[in-house]
Amino acid sequence: DDADINYCDFFSKTHPFRRKNFPIAFFPIVGIFAEDCDYKIRECYISLQRLFVNGYIGNEQCTFMLRYGGSGNRLIVAKVQFIHRRVGKMTELYRILKHIQRVYKSGKIEIESVRSDEMKNWCLKNGFILKHGTDSCYSEP
Repeated sequence: DDADINYCDFFSKTHPFRRKNFPIAFFPIVGIFAEDCDYKIRECYISLQRLFVNGYIGNEQCTFMLRYGGSGNRLIVAKVQFIHRRVGKMTELYRILKHIQRVYKSGKIEIESVRSDEMKNWCLKNGFILKHGTDSCYSEP
């Protein structure tokens, strides 16, 4: 059951990921970011119902924070940044989040702190709407 973790820098040697402490549905998310940073992930952990993933290539960083549960049992992308842009990574991430949404019967998917025109356009193209009272938070209708 336990995989050899010696080759995984970002896995804790004392608290390795297992099905009991890391939902199997999150592994594809980690995979997207691992691929984006050429498998140089520096952080990957869950804390307080938040998934954190950070990786680097030189000075460039990919980063992700997902909050889940809470009010409305929503999946909230609080932070997302890819090193390689415009190659379908966000669409792939959204596909995985939709799968998680179905499997765990969670609420709407939201994307917070949308600042770039590129991300605003992605949100609108994929049917997200600007949440009432915000200028940078998009949600599924």
